[in-house]
Amino acid sequence: MEMKTTKKQLKRLIKEFYSTDIENYLRDNAAEYHRDPSLDAKSIRMLLMDDFMDNIGHAEDIRSYQELINSLSIGDLQEGSMKITKRQLRRIIKETLLREGVDTDAHVGDHDPITVEIPALETIATEENFDGKKVWHGQYDAVGIAEILEEDEPSIEDYGYDEDKHEEALDKWNKIHGMLDGFDHDDKRELAANIRSAIKDADDQGHEY
Repeated sequence: MEMKTTKKQLKRLIKEFYSTDIENYLRDNAAEYHRDPSLDAKSIRMLLMDDFMDNIGHAEDIRSYQELINSLSIGDLQEGSMKITKRQLRRIIKETLLREGVDTDAHVGDHDPITVEIPALETIATEENFDGKKVWHGQYDAVGIAEILEEDEPSIEDYGYDEDKHEEALDKWNKIHGMLDGFDHDDKRELAANIRSAIKDADDQGHEY
């Protein structure tokens, strides 16, 4: 029976892969430092910490790698268990996304007026771009979609017990969420963030002119 990778497992594999890249970077630097007879363990440890903060510290917490740095500084350069390769990771990502149909991308269309392409929701767009192949959402619609993706299911209390307004909001909410079969909560939040990012990028492009 073929084992399939879930999205949660995929996220863990990606994290492990990039952690391995960081570990290899530190290990290679440590090996180079140990070739210098003038450097002791304390000096190597300081150099590795400087390397980390200069090149990785903006994205990762050094505390997660402190034990590794301490080991490398005293000459323990042996690698851990075999980790996933870049080619294997690309294949797993491709298979997982194809199987689950998850596409959280959003792309800039134009800046005057602002339009955004949302592949996962292209069937509800009302405007086509000039090449007739990609479908764009206007800024107002795109913002509304992002808000729906970020919110919980509307309750009638949110609309002062106005049944008509609540039913209208609920229909919109169900329409968007119903089209995203296979998307979990994190996927929807990521799509919303990408939509907002695309709108901002389009707006920034407009300011360049």
